[in-house]
Amino acid sequence: MLGTNPIAVAIPSDEEDPFLLDMATTTAARGKLGVYKRRNKKLPEGWVIDEEGMPITGAQAATDLLADPTRELGGQVYLGGSKEEMGGHKGYGMGLLVELLCAPLSMGSWTRDVFQTPDANVSHFFSAFRLDLFGDAAPIKTYVGDILRALRTSTPLKDEERVYTHGQKEAARRKMALEKGVELDDATLSMLENFAQEFGLSPLKEW
Repeated sequence: MLGTNPIAVAIPSDEEDPFLLDMATTTAARGKLGVYKRRNKKLPEGWVIDEEGMPITGAQAATDLLADPTRELGGQVYLGGSKEEMGGHKGYGMGLLVELLCAPLSMGSWTRDVFQTPDANVSHFFSAFRLDLFGDAAPIKTYVGDILRALRTSTPLKDEERVYTHGQKEAARRKMALEKGVELDDATLSMLENFAQEFGLSPLKEW
C-alpha cells in the first residue's frame, strides 16, 4: 500500500563533496530491482517478500509481483526488515512519514491510489532552510565540513578501505563517467535502442 517513498537531503559544507543523501525508505530502490532483472541476477533476501511473507530472490518474480494491481499482500521490505525486533517498524515509520508529508499536504493520491487514475496524481514534499536565519552561513558550513572530515578520516572496519559519507561514492562515479563514459549492459542498451526507435530518435550506435 505504501511505496519506496524516497528521502533526499542536501546539506552544504566547505567540502568539495557535501552531504547528499538520496535513499529509498525500503531496503532497495525500485529501480535497483530492474537492474537485477536486466542483468539476470538473484536478489538478496530481504528486499521483496511474497504474499506469505517469504523472501523472493527471483528478480522477474519480484517485479511481476510488484506490478500486479490486484496484489493485497507482499511487496518491498522497508529498512530494518519485516520484523519489529530488527527495527523494521522504524523503516516503516520513515516510509509512512514521507507518505504523510506528501499526499495530505498536496491533497494528491497516496501510493495505494496512484495507479488507480490515468494521471497518477503523485505528490511531493519540498523543504528548504535559510542558513542565515540561524547565524552566519560560513561557520555553519565549516562546522558541517568538520563533522564530515572527522567521519571520513576515522578508522574503518577490518578489510574495509575507508569510511564514506553520503554522496561521496556517487560523486566519484560521476567523475569517472565524465572521464570514461557510462558503461551499459546489453539489456539496458537494447531497451534504450527500442525507446529511440519508438520515438524516432537516432540509435545510440550512430552517436
